Amino acid sequence: MVLTFSSFSTVRVKAGNGLLTYSIQFPAEFRGTLQGLGGDGDTNPSNDLFFPSGVHMAANASEHDIFPLASAWRTNSTVSLFTYPAASSWSTYQNVDFVPIFFDANLTRMFGDINRLSILSQAIDICCGSACNGSDPNSALRSECYFDIAASGDLALGSATMSDKQTLDASKSALSNFPPAIWNTDRIQVVAGQTFQLTINVTDDQTALSDLVFSLNADKPANLTLTGSLLKWIPVDSVTDANITIIVSDKQGAKATWTPRVQLCLCKNGATCQYDGVSDASFLCSATLRPASGLQGPQFSGRAARTRAVPVWPLPRGSSGRRQGVLRRERVSRSEEHVSTPRAVCQLARQLRVCMQARLSPRQRQQILHRHQ
Repeated sequence: MVLTFSSFSTVRVKAGNGLLTYSIQFPAEFRGTLQGLGGDGDTNPSNDLFFPSGVHMAANASEHDIFPLASAWRTNSTVSLFTYPAASSWSTYQNVDFVPIFFDANLTRMFGDINRLSILSQAIDICCGSACNGSDPNSALRSECYFDIAASGDLALGSATMSDKQTLDASKSALSNFPPAIWNTDRIQVVAGQTFQLTINVTDDQTALSDLVFSLNADKPANLTLTGSLLKWIPVDSVTDANITIIVSDKQGAKATWTPRVQLCLCKNGATCQYDGVSDASFLCSATLRPASGLQGPQFSGRAARTRAVPVWPLPRGSSGRRQGVLRRERVSRSEEHVSTPRAVCQLARQLRVCMQARLSPRQRQQILHRHQ
């Protein structure tokens, strides 16, 4: 049975072998504010033993000394949360004269005092495992298991107690574990046809980096690989929506994900990728505008050389570039570029105080250039 309260505190109760086993979990904001046999919950076990009056007991006190403290926290009929059958009450279930046996790290003495030495070796196998070979030098770590077997004489009860303890320890470990942290920026900038490499920058305070597991989303783009923390990709021109998610997991299954924004540049023929401040892929490319030999400054004079159109980024099949304004003019007989991409045309126009919209048709570009040649 699991009880969850409005404070998000959780109580798990399990019935078995004639006993009730329970565990309690509570939110972090309750740390240091609790009272009772479980201590104040501040994660410091050295101050967990205290009476209702607030008087503390030494953390290394023996069970004989702790027993009076436990009795001081006994409920009464006023504060009990239980309901009772007819003709019974809180006092029906109380035995104020009961004195239990106490755990003793010397298991031979503990089991011998109650005439149960005959099951001690079996108890060690159950609580410590066969690897202990009949002796448990750290029996205090498994005191609950030994105590239940010694008190009841029931080996099955000790086995159930050990199983519950392992489940609780695993739950506590998972709750205290934090996922890895990924520190890369929120975007990656890549060029079609060129190899891109990036090291995933990860930290984890609780897991060695060599124990972290790196993986990619199932629908990753083609040519994308992840070897350890090294990401490699050769993007292709046809990529339209690159969905990349890096997943980093620790040994306990806690995960961190990183989904960067991908800026894919399709520039070619010497054009330069312009990433910053650009949201439209058709404006990602620019080329340098150089005057032809013998011409002076941005206001060309003389006869213009014969030119040809060269796209600076891939065009859709059958496209002339008129819609996007993506052509660059290149001299046929010389290496100098005579007419540039929209960005360079706009730069030229600014110098002439005639800055125009960057989305220009080929005719509009020619008109600007011829007007100032």
